[in-house]
Amino acid sequence: MISLAREDDLTLQILAIGTLRHLSLSSRVKKPMIEEGALGPIFERVETSDDLDLLQQCAGVLANCSENGQNQVSMIKDGVFGPLVQLASRNDSSIQQDVARALCSITSNAENQVGVFGPDEMRALFHLANSEEENCARDACIAIGNVAVIAKNQLSIAKLGGEFVFVKICFFLELCKN
Repeated sequence: MISLAREDDLTLQILAIGTLRHLSLSSRVKKPMIEEGALGPIFERVETSDDLDLLQQCAGVLANCSENGQNQVSMIKDGVFGPLVQLASRNDSSIQQDVARALCSITSNAENQVGVFGPDEMRALFHLANSEEENCARDACIAIGNVAVIAKNQLSIAKLGGEFVFVKICFFLELCKN
């Protein structure tokens, strides 16, 4: 599937990455998929394609694979932020929800909370936190809350104008009480 995802034919790309997306639902497949190089063609497609279906499949694979703790660190080292930031700017609720889910998973790992999130990643999270889609906004707020446990990240959030997110986090916490 990984080699088919590199093909020039758009239909094959969609089928291959769509298959990877469905396979990545299995916890037994998430880590081997990353180890076998699935990120390469996904990153390439995010960088070069405007096809909504293909980009939805790419976002889904990234979100599913980010649920594995070991992948959370290796995906950062492999450069997942660039594609996630690029996908976050797409005007598609499905893509944005998967990006928020991926960032939520990635930030749940303490190794990814210090010195990893720069201004572009924070702005992408702010954008997702403003989503009208509740799951997307919630996951983005959780991700911001995860990185905000570090004082340096708190300063960065404030400098970038992200204070509104803390109000949203309080809103979601209030909803959870009820």
